[in-house]
Amino acid sequence: MISLETRIAKSPDLAVQDHFEETFVLNLSDMTVHCLGDIESGIWSFIDGGRTAGSILDWVCEEYDVERERAKRDILEFLTDLSEKGLVSVA
Repeated sequence: MISLETRIAKSPDLAVQDHFEETFVLNLSDMTVHCLGDIESGIWSFIDGGRTAGSILDWVCEEYDVERERAKRDILEFLTDLSEKGLVSVA
């Protein structure tokens, strides 16, 4: 389970292409393509293996006009989804 203390890293077997305000992520292990929207792309660019889910939450709350509890819920759900799809690893 992902918590605010969890470190998030991008999986190594990916091909990524930015296109305007979207990011397309190809998982090379199962050849699935995932499209990330504007905010999701911003979060994706912030994932570097050293940052925690909590630091990503802090960044989102600074960048966007969003209630912290709602952002927390949405970010943890999004990161869990990325993990289940094999796009990120967690530690």
